[in-house]
Amino acid sequence: MHKLWARLSQLLFPPTCLVCQQPGSYLCAACLVQDKFPPAVLRCVRCNRPAIAGRTHNRCRTARTITGVWASSAKTPALLKLAKQLKYRNSYQLASTLVKIMLLRPLPVIDQADCLVPVPLHPRRQKERGFNQAQLLAQQLSAHYHLPVINHWVKRIHHGKHQADIKHRPERIKNIARGFAATSSLPDLSGKKIVLVDDLTTTGATLQQTAAVLLARKPDWVWGWAIAK
Repeated sequence: MHKLWARLSQLLFPPTCLVCQQPGSYLCAACLVQDKFPPAVLRCVRCNRPAIAGRTHNRCRTARTITGVWASSAKTPALLKLAKQLKYRNSYQLASTLVKIMLLRPLPVIDQADCLVPVPLHPRRQKERGFNQAQLLAQQLSAHYHLPVINHWVKRIHHGKHQADIKHRPERIKNIARGFAATSSLPDLSGKKIVLVDDLTTTGATLQQTAAVLLARKPDWVWGWAIAK
């Protein structure tokens, strides 16, 4: 049903490039270049200071701290429009477009990964929306990298405010704290290398809280990968 509605919407409301406004696609080939999507300023998820490739500083690491948070682009106006439309229009074409932006600057360690894990939505929010945008992105990345998508290891148990509606870093961290839990199917992860996938990140708090659940099962590492920061 969602795919059918997406196709019908594209027929009734043909997409235009959100950078140059040319008709035909949400992002035309001429605008799908790195200089249209500048690199993000990547920071340590714990201390919020600049960090090489977004890797958590050694002095900030604990057993439950995410290895690092990578974002492929800064949050440009065009990218934010694309991400917003993905969340509320359920367009598979939009997911494909956003993954193309991610591939402009891919996660440096993606070739070492064993699997992709989309950040889960709370069941109530997923029911309202009808889909999980992080899962759409993970499925597109899976097709490119031939990695399995695993969406049944972690569940969201706290239905709080939208992170995007909270401006200040301490409040965002508090809002998402203890928001995730392991499911009964979460196995021992010894030796595994896991990539968490989300659409946008600001403080990295959502990726950190999701990673903490997985890190309890002792994987080699858990990296977060978002479209933009």
